[in-house]
Amino acid sequence: MKHFTVCALFFLAIACSDEQTPSKDLALELQIKLPAKPVNSPAFLNTSSLQSINEVAIIELRRASEYTGIDFSMLLVDELPDQISIEIAAAQLFDEWQVGAETQGKGVLFLFVEKDGLLKIEVGYELEGVFPDAFVGSFQETLRDYYRGEYFGDVVGSMITSMMRRAQGEDAKGLMESFSNERPQQQGVGIEKAMGFRSGGAGVTESNFVINKEKKLNNTQQLSDKSRAQYDKNAQLNVVIQRYLKSLQAGVNDPYLPLLTEGSQMMRLEYPKNAGFQRRAYKRFSGKYKVQQSGDLAAVRFQRPDVMPILFRKDSQGNWLADITKSWAYSQASRDLKKMYPAMGDHAWMFAWKNELRKPVVPPTPAPLAKGKSLDAEILRLEKAIQNLPKEASNYFALADLLYFECYWIRDAMKLIEKGLLLDPANVLYHKRFISFAYRFPDMSRVEHHHEQIFQHDPGDYENLRLYISYLKRKRSTAYEAKINLLRKAKGHLVVPDTPFPMNSSSGKYRNRVYHLGSATRQLQARYNFFVMHKHDAWAPLATIYFYDEKLNAKFGIAMKPKESGLLIRPLTSSPFKFTPFTLPLTKIVKIDCSWGESERFVWSINDRRVLVVESELVPSVVKVFQRSGGGIFSLDEN
Repeated sequence: MKHFTVCALFFLAIACSDEQTPSKDLALELQIKLPAKPVNSPAFLNTSSLQSINEVAIIELRRASEYTGIDFSMLLVDELPDQISIEIAAAQLFDEWQVGAETQGKGVLFLFVEKDGLLKIEVGYELEGVFPDAFVGSFQETLRDYYRGEYFGDVVGSMITSMMRRAQGEDAKGLMESFSNERPQQQGVGIEKAMGFRSGGAGVTESNFVINKEKKLNNTQQLSDKSRAQYDKNAQLNVVIQRYLKSLQAGVNDPYLPLLTEGSQMMRLEYPKNAGFQRRAYKRFSGKYKVQQSGDLAAVRFQRPDVMPILFRKDSQGNWLADITKSWAYSQASRDLKKMYPAMGDHAWMFAWKNELRKPVVPPTPAPLAKGKSLDAEILRLEKAIQNLPKEASNYFALADLLYFECYWIRDAMKLIEKGLLLDPANVLYHKRFISFAYRFPDMSRVEHHHEQIFQHDPGDYENLRLYISYLKRKRSTAYEAKINLLRKAKGHLVVPDTPFPMNSSSGKYRNRVYHLGSATRQLQARYNFFVMHKHDAWAPLATIYFYDEKLNAKFGIAMKPKESGLLIRPLTSSPFKFTPFTLPLTKIVKIDCSWGESERFVWSINDRRVLVVESELVPSVVKVFQRSGGGIFSLDEN
């Protein structure tokens, strides 16, 4: 065996009684050489082929342990030796890893065997009442769901967060009842009728978007037309809300319910769920709710702060539809899972979150597909645009946004973004969008690459530096120490405003760095890289840098301000030292170098071009850098 070896010492004896069954005794004699417990916390080891989930698993295990006080551990293997059951392997591993030994017996071990698609959750004695067998055993069905949809990474998040919620006191009886596995029978839905959701052709391979459509349809719950009629759309919003909740209560996940938007129907093809999953969702949605409406859009927010809202929109006939895709795409849970808040602060339903966090989004969130516009036709239009202009990156990005925000097809959106970035590698905005999608998928295998690309093209991006350092630290490898130190050094020289990405040009506060020079300073070398990134319609890069002499009350420096034609570089108006203003492209890094000391001469260079050489009696005593938005790295050497 590749990862386990059987160290079995047993004797094959002929029993004196025909009724004796030696297989059970034989299994008890088998011993497995198990991997040693990882030294890092949480204990996580993956020897299967599913390596893309490693970072996600570690994040989820650490979060669950932090908020519950439970020792969560996980091992994924490709296969077990013959004759060894997963139950025996899990029990032995639980003991050898001493899961829960330091948490008073409160330990949980996840053991997954890839080849057989089997999962065993071993629970410590102190938690048997919290996680009974019926509860932990139910996740095997959840595993089958995600295998059907080829989204194994979601298994990790689903299992761990469900157990975390349960440990935090969620109603046990309701959860037990919701884990029933009944599934409505498929009735009278022909493949031809269901194939109305088509994709493919043009410049994009069909299999990129709907992989084996018949297979996807076979994985979904399909009702008869008569049964679907009870879940029809309606001009009365409250009627549609109740019908949608009723479908969850009945465990229905039919992708073709009439009350769903076209994109939500496509989402259900991609994510098949069993009846138990739907009933658990209903249990969480039950209770009081508040409806907030603005024109043709509405949001249903529930009394429980930890459940996502249900978003609705009117169609061209004035009927309300449930836009489940947007509910998922626009929602994000807090780290402790006790609150759901908007993941993006600029979407069309933000009227329902007037007094809550409004996080700017770059690039901006696309508007919902216009009423009466066919999603199917829009996908085909963009695919044709890619075929006609295969080297136009914006078409790939537009189709990626459409698939994510209208269909929640994360995997396919990520593929398209990467194709677009091959053509436009400096587009840091879509590198960021890829990273956010990767956490949703979840597949973190390419996240490091995109953090690195952002750092190469915009090393002054504070948020990327912070997240990149955090990501590399989670890798828990000494090979990343040099990179982490480099990133920390860059972060230490950053000039970052209080609001790096203000929602409008007047809302950002200046961040400034002030450097007081020593009286003995006779030579000075200043370097300032200002990163304007990609222009955003609600983001105005603005910065100034100057030297100041207190005795002469004189300034010497430059200012940068965005214009339609690019970034305007000009001397400070109050400075006695001038040069001819000029503009640079908004997407380029502005490299500013200033040296002083050689015969008391100032030399200013911008992007390696000398713009000013001045003989001056000014002796700098203070250096100031002001910046309102964007990112900048400033370093100063004095001798």
